[in-house]
Amino acid sequence: VQAAVDYLKSQPFVDADKIGITGFCFGGRVAFLAASAVSGLSASAVFYGGGMLEARGGPGPTPLERAKDISGPMLGLFGEEDGNPKPEDVATIEAELKKLGKTYEFHTYPGCGHGFHCDARASYRREAAQDAWGKALGWFNKHLKGEEA
Repeated sequence: VQAAVDYLKSQPFVDADKIGITGFCFGGRVAFLAASAVSGLSASAVFYGGGMLEARGGPGPTPLERAKDISGPMLGLFGEEDGNPKPEDVATIEAELKKLGKTYEFHTYPGCGHGFHCDARASYRREAAQDAWGKALGWFNKHLKGEEA
C-alpha cells in the first residue's frame, strides 16, 4: 500500500496531501492497518473489516493494538448480524478509537451481515449498501476535499 501511495503522490494530477483508502472484508482490515502504518494517507473507510482483534501472519500487534498510530479520520461501516467483526468487536474497536482521541465515525446496519455491500452475494442488502456508499463518498468529500455533505 505504501508503494501505491508513493506512486499516486508522484502523479501531477493527484493532490498528494489528499489520498484516502477504502476496503471491504479483508480489504477493510488492510485499510485499517494502512491507516496506522502507511504515511501519506489522509482518510479511510473500512467496510466490515474482520479479524481486527487478532494478529495474522506471525507474531506481532493486532490491528486494534496499532490503532494508536492511525493518522487520519476513519469511517467504519458494519452489519449488525456480522460474525466477523461481531458487534462486540466493533464496540471494542470504537471504544479504543474514542479512548485514543481519534477522529472516527461508525455506522452499523440492522438486518445486515458480512458482505452486505457485495451485490454478487446472497448477503447483499441494497438499501444499506447504497447508504453506506453514500456515507463513504461523503466522508472522503469532507476529509479529502473539505466539502460538507
